[in-house]
Amino acid sequence: MLRHIPPTSSIIACLLRHNQTRQILQAARSHGPFRIGQHDIRITANYSKDINERRKAFLALRPRLHQLEMKYGLFDPARMWVTKNGLSRDFYNPKN
Repeated sequence: MLRHIPPTSSIIACLLRHNQTRQILQAARSHGPFRIGQHDIRITANYSKDINERRKAFLALRPRLHQLEMKYGLFDPARMWVTKNGLSRDFYNPKN
């Protein structure tokens, strides 16, 4: 049984193998939120400041890409894929 943990507490686990990290995050996304007792368990990636900034910049581009009727996707850790008229391109830097 888990002891009482305040709602703002976090447990951070560092996984050294990228494949395991990717598999765990994918399983967490497909499973959705889950609970142990009365505790909500959330599994998220712990990215560096640089990667978080790049992801945020890519996410800010989504409304414009949607307006231009372009398909897009954001892949881990910070890579955006864009397709228009059957041509695809990957971007690692949001300024490109």
